[in-house]
Amino acid sequence: AEEGAAAQSSRSSIPMDAEHVELVKRTMASVKLPTLGIPAWASQISEDQWKDVVQRTLQARQS
Repeated sequence: AEEGAAAQSSRSSIPMDAEHVELVKRTMASVKLPTLGIPAWASQISEDQWKDVVQRTLQARQS
């Protein structure tokens, strides 16, 4: 049973040293999402407003 648990956790979590973390950060920084995938409303709301909406939604689900 322990081997199964270890295999399960290794699939969901990859141990990474600082060098690998930096590699992932550099790689992700160069990823550009297509603007066609952004809904019109998303360009009409600020990042702070969006964060507030998400936070309120999460809080409502928890209560």
